[in-house]
Amino acid sequence: LKRFVINKIISRSKYEVHREVILLAGRSVYFGVLILGTAISLKIVDIDIIAFLGWIGIGVALALRDLLSNIIAGITILTQKRFVIGDLIRVEEVFGKVMDIDVRISVVRAFDGTDHIVPNAKMLNAVVTNVTSNESRRLEFKVSVHYATSLEKTIPYVIDSVKKHGSVLSDPAVQVLASEFGESSLVLTVRYWIEAHGCFPQIQSDVIQQVKLDLQKAGVVIPFPIRTVSLDPYDKGLKKLVH
Repeated sequence: LKRFVINKIISRSKYEVHREVILLAGRSVYFGVLILGTAISLKIVDIDIIAFLGWIGIGVALALRDLLSNIIAGITILTQKRFVIGDLIRVEEVFGKVMDIDVRISVVRAFDGTDHIVPNAKMLNAVVTNVTSNESRRLEFKVSVHYATSLEKTIPYVIDSVKKHGSVLSDPAVQVLASEFGESSLVLTVRYWIEAHGCFPQIQSDVIQQVKLDLQKAGVVIPFPIRTVSLDPYDKGLKKLVH
C-alpha cells in the first residue's frame, strides 16, 4: 500500500515531486495503516479501545520518549525543510552531504566517505549550518607578501589571477584586502564566490596554486619568516667566536 500511494503521487502530479514529500507521504501511510489495523484488531476481540489506548499510551510514551521525539523531529525536518537530501551541512563536529532523512535519524556522509548517523532530535535542536541553502557561497584564503611589495600593483594582479578559474563568479566581485601586519610580511585576505554545489576544496586548491604561480612570474616575493638576532654585548666569549 505504501508503494502504491507513492507511485500514485508521482504519476498524478503535474509538477516535480521532491523526494522529501515522497518520504513523508510513505511514512504517513505506514503509520496510518498500523494504527487502523491495531484499532480493528482490538475491536474484533471486544477490547475497549479508549481505555486500552489510554493505559498503553502512557506506558509507550514513557518507554519510547526518545524514539517518539526523533520521529516528530523527522517529520518537522521534512516539512520545514531546514535542509533537504543532497545539501551540504555542518552539525556540531559533522560536516558532509545529507544522504537520507529517515523516520528517526538522518544520514550525513562526510568527505572521507564515512556515514554519520545523527538522531533527528539533535538535528532539530542543534545549530545546523547549511552550506548549500543559497545559490552561491564565499571562499577565502590568506597570502603573505614582502613588506617592500607595492600593494597598488599586487592587489589587482591577484584579483585577475583568481578570476582565471572558470568556477569563480563575477558577481559578487573578487576582493583582495590588506588585512594584517604580520611578523615577516603583509597579509592579504583573498575572497571570492562560487556556486554553492561546486567542489569547493578542489576549486580552492586550484585558485591558490594559480595565485602562487602568477605571483612568482610577476616577481612578487612570498617571504620566509624573518628573525632579528641580537648578540649579548657582555658575553666576551661569544664576541670572540663571532669575530
